[in-house]
Amino acid sequence: MPFINKGQKKLKTKNQTEKQLLRNKLYNNKKWKRLRESYLMYHPVCEICGKPATDVHHINSPFDDGLNDLERLGRLLDINNNYQSLCSQCHGKLHRKRQKK
Repeated sequence: MPFINKGQKKLKTKNQTEKQLLRNKLYNNKKWKRLRESYLMYHPVCEICGKPATDVHHINSPFDDGLNDLERLGRLLDINNNYQSLCSQCHGKLHRKRQKK
């Protein structure tokens, strides 16, 4: 079940990259949405600062280069080892720090 196929390229707007299409496809996954809501219900506090959590962060990103579709999906849905509850501020800081590397 590939995440991006030739038929999806037709839906691509001028400004969307392949990575953005992949991000949209993964984050619109119904299982991911249910797991995200469930994880936030049971982990409602930011694991960094203690504020109310609004985001679920993937410790190991499903968007890393070199992953196949099955590996991406595995990371996306790995509720036991790959999720971290964060507030939007801490989540943003974590991603900005990652981008600098």
